[in-house]
Amino acid sequence: MELPELVREHLGNEDVQAGLALGDDDLLCLTPTRTLLYRADGLLSDERVTDYPHDVERLELSEGRRKTKFHFEYVDDEQSLTVPADATRDVVGLLLEGILRAERVLDAEEGVVEAFRFSELTLVVADDRIVKHVGNAVWDGEYESFEYEALTGLDFEQARVATEVVLSVDGRPERIKTPNDEARLVERALERALIEYFEVTSLSQLQSRFQSEADETDSAAARSNDEYPFDSEIQPLGDDPGSRADTDTVDGTGPSGTGSETEPVDAAMTPADLERIEAQLDELTAAVDKQNQLLRNHHTAIKQLVEELQSDR
Repeated sequence: MELPELVREHLGNEDVQAGLALGDDDLLCLTPTRTLLYRADGLLSDERVTDYPHDVERLELSEGRRKTKFHFEYVDDEQSLTVPADATRDVVGLLLEGILRAERVLDAEEGVVEAFRFSELTLVVADDRIVKHVGNAVWDGEYESFEYEALTGLDFEQARVATEVVLSVDGRPERIKTPNDEARLVERALERALIEYFEVTSLSQLQSRFQSEADETDSAAARSNDEYPFDSEIQPLGDDPGSRADTDTVDGTGPSGTGSETEPVDAAMTPADLERIEAQLDELTAAVDKQNQLLRNHHTAIKQLVEELQSDR
């Protein structure tokens, strides 16, 4: 990419790590500490460069029909950036790549494969992890990160209006809801990232690998249970089963002396019982998350409708 002379002057000792053309010769350039916006000569303005440091406290956006406006909040300053609406997703990815590196959410050389903004969900598919942020802002420092190294399963569950990306992270399911009309784009981004990370040729091959590893884990657990069954009786050292009869009373009522038979004691919970309880808890958690997401979606839709009505006046 040929950089304008004014951009090279603003770089100092930094290198451009990525760039994005915005049309009309305008350009966004990513450096380790900031994003540079180059505006070319126009009818009403001269060429200029604006710096947007990556140590941002909060990043918001508002989308219109033709333009998208990003709002940067810093500790003691605020800035804004306006880009064409059709460049919104690419700009989100570029800005978040710089911000997440600066905050060490991503490694220094880790890139963003693609970033998505769905209502109040920001989803970043990076080289080594998925980063999830929920809220009105695109970014404000509160996030969840799921590293591919801990991934043990991947599935896509399509419903009528949304598709859930189901990640198994160290055996625990993590669900990320995406709109059906965008779900395929998310799947392709994950496919690119995971194929590269796990050195496989397709998602289906990766899913087969996860299934084989799960089967091996189940087989190992079954062998362990056979060797050390949970219902086996553990007796104190030196305890002679025959000697317990000598401790019974003469009238045959047993050690308690009540004369009544001892009630049977329930066996200890098995791994299957624990898995069933955990599955029920996961279902309840998913149901609560679904209701909360619906409420957030309704709130965002109403807010967006009001903003569009106000902007059309």
